Amino acid sequence: MLEPMKANLISARALASLPKLLEYAERHLAPGGHGVFLKGVSFREELAESLESWRFSHEEYESVTDAESVILLIGDIERV
Repeated sequence: MLEPMKANLISARALASLPKLLEYAERHLAPGGHGVFLKGVSFREELAESLESWRFSHEEYESVTDAESVILLIGDIERV
C-alpha cells in the first residue's frame, strides 16, 4: 500500500465515485489540502451520498467540455 503522500492538491478523473475519492483524499492530503475531482451528470447524487459519511467544503465549477459535468474543489475533508 502506498504511504500517505501529504499532498497539497490531488486530482482525479473517471477513477471512482465521490465517496471513494474522499477516502483516498483523506489518506493522501496534507492538512489544508484540496481535491479537484471531475464529475459527470450524477455528481449531485454522489455529493448527497458522500454527505452521509463525510463532512467537507466544496465549490462547483462548470465544465467547459460537458454542460452536465462539473469540476469539484473539495477541502476540509473529515469522516462523520
